[in-house]
Amino acid sequence: MGELHSVLNSLDAYLVRISGRFIFSIPLVFVLIVGLLDHWTGPEISFSLFYLFPIGLSAWYGRRGHGRIISVISAGVWMAADIFIPTL
Repeated sequence: MGELHSVLNSLDAYLVRISGRFIFSIPLVFVLIVGLLDHWTGPEISFSLFYLFPIGLSAWYGRRGHGRIISVISAGVWMAADIFIPTL
């Protein structure tokens, strides 16, 4: 348990130090990857929970607006992944 705590503390210290653009781009890339996986798997597997991680990351470590922007982008990607599901 002590190792996990020290790893999380060092990760937190790193995320606090990096720039706002980088903190915005990491969740954006993660949202796009989750959206692609959500699209490829179709309605059989739900990826809705995975969209929350980049929103939380950008809201916690980014600026106030970063979390809002990432949440709107996540909702759009989630909707697009559901609308454009390939039909068999």
